[in-house]
Amino acid sequence: MRGLSVAFVLLIAGMGLVDSLNPATIAVGVVLGTTERPLLRLSGYAAGIFAVYFVGGLVLTLGPSGLIRTATSHPEGIGFDIALVVVGLVAFGFAAWVFVHRRDAAKVPDVKMRPRSALALGAGMTAVDLPTAFPYFAAVVAIIGEDLAAPIEIALLVLFNAMYIAPIVLIAVVAVALGERAERPLLRIRAFVTRWSPVLLVVLSVAVGVVALVAGVKGLVS
Repeated sequence: MRGLSVAFVLLIAGMGLVDSLNPATIAVGVVLGTTERPLLRLSGYAAGIFAVYFVGGLVLTLGPSGLIRTATSHPEGIGFDIALVVVGLVAFGFAAWVFVHRRDAAKVPDVKMRPRSALALGAGMTAVDLPTAFPYFAAVVAIIGEDLAAPIEIALLVLFNAMYIAPIVLIAVVAVALGERAERPLLRIRAFVTRWSPVLLVVLSVAVGVVALVAGVKGLVS
């Protein structure tokens, strides 16, 4: 069983931030942030997102973890290097997928404005998006490849998901701090995210892919 390094924690946090740049999720958050009692709606929305994403990651981490560990194992104990290569390849694949679907970023699902619907809305949107959560799958593979104790694996999943909902938390802060004046800056955030998040996702995913792939290949060669 390996020890947990700061570099690995930062890698998981960074992958969570990359995954958080979801135009549709953020756009809905902006809409909720411009309604009456935005904190209540955004809290439910973020809770729904976090719950579904976390449970999905938990099932993958504690469920087929044995199979993944076997696939990344090596007699010399370099399973983590193999996991890094997998993460790098998945990151490149995700960048290609985002580039192909970049024009879909402007499509925002219908939003029900009732506060009690916000949690279900966040959970439903996340459940639909979960099969395409390539950065999350890569993070899970990396976590399992580290062969850590279960509580540490769970803590890393919590960290990833906290980073994933960070934009929604930021929207909530802006909405509460500015009150009725929040609509204009939030709409600017929405416009920026809709236009530039695909580009940022591609760039960041390629960067993560290069770093992970180089580190993994270097470890395997050495």
